[in-house]
Amino acid sequence: MEAKASKFLLTLPGVEGVTTIGGYDILTQSVNPNTFTIFPVLKPWDQRRSRDSQLFALLGRVNREFASYPEAIAFAFPLPPLPGVGNVNGFQFMVEDRNGTGLAEPLARVAQGVISAASRRSFGFN
Repeated sequence: MEAKASKFLLTLPGVEGVTTIGGYDILTQSVNPNTFTIFPVLKPWDQRRSRDSQLFALLGRVNREFASYPEAIAFAFPLPPLPGVGNVNGFQFMVEDRNGTGLAEPLARVAQGVISAASRRSFGFN
């Protein structure tokens, strides 16, 4: 399975190489003889301009392929953008009422304004 998965990953556009750790289960951070972890090495951003070489397109294709392997349970997922933060993009903020305006409409309007502005911002990941 390890060789089969690695060989497939190397056929994908945007994948430059793979690093495999036999016996390592990334989900439980344990060592088990029947597990392995593969880290695809992606080409630099400027070499991955097509849609099919973007991260989430690659993840979808990899998961479809891995689902067809009857000999194992395998899946791909993105690592956290920042170690320890989680593997979802986004941000968290806390609104503090320093002017004593109350929790009603004025403060809620400011919070919604921040959320709205952030959702329109392009971070260049798509």
